[in-house]
Amino acid sequence: MVVIETGCVDDLPVVAPALRALKSARPESRVTVITRPGSAPALAGSPSVDRMLPLPDRERAGALGLFRLATWIRAQRFDAALVFDTSFRSALLAWLGGVPIRAGLACGRQGVLLTHRARRDPSACGVDERLRVLALLGIPSDGRGDTRSP
Repeated sequence: MVVIETGCVDDLPVVAPALRALKSARPESRVTVITRPGSAPALAGSPSVDRMLPLPDRERAGALGLFRLATWIRAQRFDAALVFDTSFRSALLAWLGGVPIRAGLACGRQGVLLTHRARRDPSACGVDERLRVLALLGIPSDGRGDTRSP
């Protein structure tokens, strides 16, 4: 499973409960997180993450960067993608990467690229929104727990 969270480092604490719930429900799954380099230390040593791919903006920029990364994703043969940020580019990346199950927060036009979508609710807590995305895939929440580290 690949988790795409290319927002800022402040977004990672709201992703932590979802990562824990995922590993708790499916301990056999291998979780790869694609994130920004500045966010990678927040995930270092987390038992919820098997592999991190910290990508600088220049590696993700432009059509060439997008297609390079999509080619890498396709080669990994991920069974599912959790698109936790609401950028069209992140949803496009999972789609171009051929990931068959793409769950995420639907916001604007990105929703058409997701196979499972939770409507974005600006008034909801970010933790709860990400746990709703997991619920779309039948993964139960293990509670919000500690949001400080995944």
